[in-house]
Amino acid sequence: MTTTINIILRIIFWLTIVFIVVAFYALIFGQSSTYEFADWKLSRQFYDTIMQGLPIAILLTLTGTIKRANDKLKNITIIFTTITGSIFSFFMMASMLFSVGFLTITNDTLLYRHKANSATVIMTQVIGEGALGADGNRVVKLEPFLKFWNKTSIIDTTRINKSDWIFVNKKTDMNNDE
Repeated sequence: MTTTINIILRIIFWLTIVFIVVAFYALIFGQSSTYEFADWKLSRQFYDTIMQGLPIAILLTLTGTIKRANDKLKNITIIFTTITGSIFSFFMMASMLFSVGFLTITNDTLLYRHKANSATVIMTQVIGEGALGADGNRVVKLEPFLKFWNKTSIIDTTRINKSDWIFVNKKTDMNNDE
């Protein structure tokens, strides 16, 4: 029985560690990556899950850090530090929500569709800076990557080979991107 409980606690511990690593990567590097979510709704759900789940994940690391082999003072120190870290991360996440927010990128106009691969498109995108509002526009080539993401690259439409592209120039529904 205790072996099963120990296995479950170790699984919980390592899943929370993976969650924390993914969360920190997404919050630190994910916003500037050349890969972005293909669907803004999925992106929002992902970041909402990170924002709400990070304090809980930090608390769940207690399943792997508190041990009977540790003396009471060490376990109390681990508990205090973990709870303090969880509370700190909660207030940091809350302050991010009420201060600036996150970078949002929304497809605005479908300019071109590639002739050979219709899933590859050139779009104008509106860049939002959270509570600061819109920061501007950019023109990017979007290439699908593993269904849920797009590989983005800034592109100058005056330098593309127009014979490879179909000119579309269609506004997208910003709430229901192409």
